Amino acid sequence: MRRPGRSPQHGINDMTFKIPSRRSLCARGIDDAHQFYNTRSMESTRAVTLLGALAQETRLAIFRLLVRAHSPQAGEGGLGAGDIANSLKVPPATLSFHLKEMAHAGLVTSRREGRAIIYSADLTVMQALTGFLLDDCCKGACGTLDKSKICC
Repeated sequence: MRRPGRSPQHGINDMTFKIPSRRSLCARGIDDAHQFYNTRSMESTRAVTLLGALAQETRLAIFRLLVRAHSPQAGEGGLGAGDIANSLKVPPATLSFHLKEMAHAGLVTSRREGRAIIYSADLTVMQALTGFLLDDCCKGACGTLDKSKICC
């Protein structure tokens, strides 16, 4: 039963726990890239979520377009929704749906510039995913994404 004035809680055998939001976890510094680079691990379920978000032709095209528009300078690069829609010939409502799904998965970030919202690919999440997928390359002999040490 929900208590007035309190956030939703879920009971398990007379015990209750509060489900932390993604925002509160990120505010405490807990995110995929941070966890990956500190523990060198990513949960399989998180990897499936990320891969699932890209397992659609339009979303993959959006992500690749945003990667091409990436800038090494923080706060620069990216594209507005109108530019993405025009480049890929996608209706605005469809684009909005796909951007929402990609943002929910953590693949896309957005920032406001005046009246426009600029979308960017979150490459740290993609690097963490790539690291997870390649971490056991060559039976662990490589164990790194450092190009000077890749044995394949």
